[in-house]
Amino acid sequence: MITTKVENIRMGENKVKVTFICDEPNITHIRYVNAVMDKSGAYDKIATLERVEQVAQGVQHKINAGVITDQPMKTPVEDVIPVPLDELTMEQNNGTT
Repeated sequence: MITTKVENIRMGENKVKVTFICDEPNITHIRYVNAVMDKSGAYDKIATLERVEQVAQGVQHKINAGVITDQPMKTPVEDVIPVPLDELTMEQNNGTT
């Protein structure tokens, strides 16, 4: 089961910060969800909460599929193997310096 904690919308913004909390597995996921505005442009809290519920279903599905996990995301830099500059220069010059 997943529960949500929705922060209040900030003046001038069109999104709300939502914390999704899954019991099993124990995962907390935070993301922004677009707020719903009525025809006059005013924030519609009830419709926004309905949208958050729809997003929560998608978050639950992604957790079940293993797409959202409790493991921190790796940045591309963490996957790079450092290569000494002289080796790069030799490769670029086809082995000649």
